[in-house]
Amino acid sequence: MIYNIYIILNKQNGHKYLSYSQLPLNKVWQNTLQKYTTENSALYNTMKQWGTERFTIRIVEEVPEHKLDDRIAYWTEKYMPEYNKDVQEYNTPKVDNKASYRSGKRKWGYQRTKKPKGSPRHNVIKCRNVETGKLKTLHGWAACLEYCNGKDLKNIKRAVASGGTAYGYKWWIHKSNSDIRRPVYGVSKEGDVTKVFDSISDAMRAFGEEDRGKGICTSIKWHQRWKGYMWFYSVED
Repeated sequence: MIYNIYIILNKQNGHKYLSYSQLPLNKVWQNTLQKYTTENSALYNTMKQWGTERFTIRIVEEVPEHKLDDRIAYWTEKYMPEYNKDVQEYNTPKVDNKASYRSGKRKWGYQRTKKPKGSPRHNVIKCRNVETGKLKTLHGWAACLEYCNGKDLKNIKRAVASGGTAYGYKWWIHKSNSDIRRPVYGVSKEGDVTKVFDSISDAMRAFGEEDRGKGICTSIKWHQRWKGYMWFYSVED
């Protein structure tokens, strides 16, 4: 059984994607063109933003199955394909937060208390008083129960699920804890790909901004560039 080891090459900057298949090369390329508009990866998102005409595909070696792993390891070490590992090294300046605060250039989030790493994150929940219309934002279910002097948390969760009310308030989840930290990466106009950051806040800090991810959130939501990159959530395993 023979496999084709191939690369997909960005002709402008030389970045590569390395893989293998038993299919003929034209079929591999056809499958790639069918998938790139819907799937999320460094290669596909670069193709999506800057066009497939920038890329070409070619075979680097034909190998029997029993040699495939060794040859893939060899070509990976030789080419260090950027689109396989979602990494592009870069250096960014460090921001002096205290100096920016003193000079009047204080940015949102500077005074925010940092939570220790590994600490549990809470749902962000909002409620509105059905009589006064007053809106309140709370962090975690326990805070909700305490705020409304409720006796049973199940009533609040039932109100969230059904769209009803509990203890005189209408409740809904503004942000789930599963949405707070999601890996992200950026793709530049030239096709460069950043490393995969553990969260939007980590990416913001790496680019010399304070750790509120408004710029990256806007990029993801509205498909706009931030710091020269289009940003995407990374594929989750």
